[in-house]
Amino acid sequence: MQYFYLYLCSTFTCTFAVLLPMEKSMNPLRPYERIDTRRQFLDNDSKVLRFYGYWDDSSSLFGDVRDLVLHYFLVDDTIEIREVIAPNCGRDHVSKFLRRSKLPKVRHYVITDTPVPLQTGAVKQEFYKDSDLTIGTELNVWGRRVTITDCDEFTKNYYRSKYGIEDFTPVQYKAPAAPKPSRYVPPYNGFGSEEDSLSSCQGLVPKPPQKDFHKFMTKDSHVLNFEAKMVTENPVDKDRVFIISFYLRDDTISVFEKIQKNSGVLGGAFLQRGRVKKPGQDQSQRSQYFTAQDFYVGAVLCLNKRNFQLIEADEYTLNYMEQHADEVWTLVHMLYTVYIIYCVCDILCVLYITCLCWWRIKTRTICKSFSLPLPETLLTPLLQKYVSPTASTPSCI
Repeated sequence: MQYFYLYLCSTFTCTFAVLLPMEKSMNPLRPYERIDTRRQFLDNDSKVLRFYGYWDDSSSLFGDVRDLVLHYFLVDDTIEIREVIAPNCGRDHVSKFLRRSKLPKVRHYVITDTPVPLQTGAVKQEFYKDSDLTIGTELNVWGRRVTITDCDEFTKNYYRSKYGIEDFTPVQYKAPAAPKPSRYVPPYNGFGSEEDSLSSCQGLVPKPPQKDFHKFMTKDSHVLNFEAKMVTENPVDKDRVFIISFYLRDDTISVFEKIQKNSGVLGGAFLQRGRVKKPGQDQSQRSQYFTAQDFYVGAVLCLNKRNFQLIEADEYTLNYMEQHADEVWTLVHMLYTVYIIYCVCDILCVLYITCLCWWRIKTRTICKSFSLPLPETLLTPLLQKYVSPTASTPSCI
């Protein structure tokens, strides 16, 4: 057997030996060890923890805060990070911020001028586990500091059942959003329709106002006709008779005056067909127009500063209002309901008074038959004592 003695080496070998002292044991490390991960796969397949975080890159030129979504796969302890890219932010839509892989806690490579010993055996490297990911934790993602701010409901239940964590208060890192300024709508200038002028204020390219096409098709041939008279003190105008027509397909109104002989007033078209605004409205607000719910017998309408009272309706209008009572539920129905309640209360009061009088007459008869004092003689001292000194005995109505 021959022995060899080392007595000299190069400068690089000497530096390597100083930085990494040689151990007595010369057994090589086993980098490939078989680890059974089937149980972890069967228990945690398709289970993913979702965290929300951010990366503050504001220190670099044109940098800002990046919103991130971190996925932790329990099946193999790998991590994937995706960036939340807001619309119109000017950034390219990158698919992933970090591809799915195990994320090491410490990097093991250093770029220096001096020689560094190489780790040729099995490297014991620590990776991030589910126990390291909590709200407020700062992760080292290959040199980028990512802070976890929140997580989803499944992740909260997972940490609550496995680690007993109950505090999931999210980290606030964004400034509160500025209140959205209210959009000022200029008043109507009189050009075109009010809806058409409003659409020019809602965008750079004006669009025609949308119409209710379904209502136009279903209510095309339905017209409500009412007979009306003018509410005025003028004796000439009191006798004038008008026909007010309401078109259900577009809520327009037309007024026609009946021709009366020897009345001194020319009949014919009094108001052309069109939508009529309700009186007493604020000019800065959007105008409200008369609808079908405002037309019923007895209603008083102000059409272009003229008051008209609806006194009668034709047979078709009455039949339509009966068949579509849910659409024309108006004030007249409410008044009719109140009137019914009032009549019922009136009948109950009459019955109560009748029973009270009958009871007093019956009591007087019984008291006289058995020579008992009348109820008034018993109630008078109590009334004088507890009610008022001048209280008198109640008499029969």
